[in-house]
Amino acid sequence: MNLTFSVRPEDLQPLATAIANAILAAQSAASKPAPVSEPKLLTVADVAGKLKVCTAQVRKLIANGHLPGINTNTGGNSLRAAWRVSSSDVDEYIKRRRQWN
Repeated sequence: MNLTFSVRPEDLQPLATAIANAILAAQSAASKPAPVSEPKLLTVADVAGKLKVCTAQVRKLIANGHLPGINTNTGGNSLRAAWRVSSSDVDEYIKRRRQWN
């Protein structure tokens, strides 16, 4: 049995357009950078809870440079700095401590 199909170029145009659009959409999606999420900032109390220490110990870790902190008190008349610590920095600190022990 011999089957023969006759296809006209105008019949292929919609298919070619759909394929080209799909390729362009895939390339566009692939070229967009992945969204970057902001690091979660924890309060001193949050960090203390995570490390199971008191808040004074967390403040000492920040003051001694063992734990990077961000002072969010921008010149108010508060006697105590309002520190925030990135959750990823806390996780890094925990990893370092586990290696020491």
